[in-house]
Amino acid sequence: MKDGNGKKPEGLTRRSFLQCSAFVGGSALLVQQVERALGVVATAEAGYLTPVEQYELAKAENIINTVCLQCHVACPVKAKFLNGVLQKLDGPAYSSQNMQPHIAYHVSPEEAARIDTTICSKSQSGVQTYYDPYRLRKVLKRNGPRGSNRWKTISFEQAVEEIVNGGNLFGEGP
Repeated sequence: MKDGNGKKPEGLTRRSFLQCSAFVGGSALLVQQVERALGVVATAEAGYLTPVEQYELAKAENIINTVCLQCHVACPVKAKFLNGVLQKLDGPAYSSQNMQPHIAYHVSPEEAARIDTTICSKSQSGVQTYYDPYRLRKVLKRNGPRGSNRWKTISFEQAVEEIVNGGNLFGEGP
């Protein structure tokens, strides 16, 4: 680089000092992050997590295996609860729909609970559906003619009895 007189300056310039400083600082930061990342990888490979690093939702006692009912496929999902509140939905490691190939069936639930697989976006919306204030939580029976939009709550046992035995359920038959 030349100065205003067309001559190349000798020695250390401000520009070369800043370039060198940025390079050394960036390299030091990169080395620090690489060491940290390698430490995390080594910890994960050893299968050991310190109590501070344990993922609370990955404990087997906080997981319920169920199915997603957001579409007709009924994919298996893991519902993760914390203090009785549904926090997250993930795919179970045992499912061939969510993980190819799935893990061996002899793997313990504690180990399988740490493995999360993907689920579709419809399944992810299951948390909102679970807490939807308009979600039906009781069995409803029509109370009046069709289209009247009148309903009454009945017990589940009564619904099963009426569905199985059939008959004049809504007072519309002969």
